Amino acid sequence: MAVKAMTDHTKGLVVDADLHGHENIAELAEFCEIPWSVALRHMGDSPDRNIAISPRPTFTAPFPGGLARAKQTPSALQMLSEMDTLGIDIGILFPDHLLSIPVIERPDFATAVAAAYNDWLLSKWLSASSRLRGAIVVAPQEPREAAAEIRREAANSEFVAICLATCGVRPLYGHKSYDPVYEAACDTGLPVVLHGLTTVHPTFPFQLDVFQSEFMKHAFAHSLSIMANVGSIIETGVPERVPELRIGLLEAGVTWIAFAMKRFDREYLERRRQVPHLKRLPSAYLADMYVGTQPLDLDRPGALDGLTAVCGHELRLIFASDWPHHDFDHPDVIRRLAGSAASRQRILYENAYGLFRALPKGVLMPSRADSRAI
Repeated sequence: MAVKAMTDHTKGLVVDADLHGHENIAELAEFCEIPWSVALRHMGDSPDRNIAISPRPTFTAPFPGGLARAKQTPSALQMLSEMDTLGIDIGILFPDHLLSIPVIERPDFATAVAAAYNDWLLSKWLSASSRLRGAIVVAPQEPREAAAEIRREAANSEFVAICLATCGVRPLYGHKSYDPVYEAACDTGLPVVLHGLTTVHPTFPFQLDVFQSEFMKHAFAHSLSIMANVGSIIETGVPERVPELRIGLLEAGVTWIAFAMKRFDREYLERRRQVPHLKRLPSAYLADMYVGTQPLDLDRPGALDGLTAVCGHELRLIFASDWPHHDFDHPDVIRRLAGSAASRQRILYENAYGLFRALPKGVLMPSRADSRAI
């Protein structure tokens, strides 16, 4: 996929917290046992190569641009080439299809597909370059099976995080049923990273059939699903139950943070007796989480520093491009919206090293590998 080079490659290291490698459904079948391999092979034989593991049919007018734009990177070599063009040194890979995993109706199928994806990613992508790192995908339908999958794959240093998709998830991620997942994350030194997605589903906050267009469904889905799950995590005291847990939040933008912090704190001060297990203001727990910047919903120079001032907390922002999706953000956007060199440095790579497990050091894109180091 061609993209215009925008970056001066001497501007500093860039870690991208959210790249999307496109799953080859037929190849996933090679890593899956019968009967699920049969189903995946059948899906892979479909002439529609965009078929999703959990299809999301839409019956709307097919306008060009936006979601209609080609947006797939099917191989590690192509991704590395695109990273060079964008000026990205290290990228964390998240799935395309499998962000829909919470709405797969059969838990055993979801669990099997997650394991197949992880083995496929390790074999086909993460072995290609130390610049590529992956997130272990788990099926939230079966938390104990998910914990076992985390422990199985965590032995591979190429995995630096655990992907918890928010698409249609029920219950929300603050529920105690997920504690085995959080315990496995802490035992293996891996963070959990919640990743948003748009879907229409009969569980909060995905009852988006009330809107008539993707325009408004997409505007609400990602931010609301992340905010709802963060609220659940804070309300039920996950940070107190599992204080070692590192939490990342992707693909919700950043402006929701100010609303959530102010609203959660206001409600807590009025109703704190309902949550006696909380030892701090909700905003303090949220400030400990790492928030991906994409889709960056600010547009004025220095706006990211202004957001920090409004929130009253030092935010742990991490650069995320969402490449190759239609609404991706270029690293230069951070250079424009972060007011100081120190702020840009934190967002473009320092905070990523605080979130992800054991990111490689000194691994740089070829154009500056000889002259730049961490």
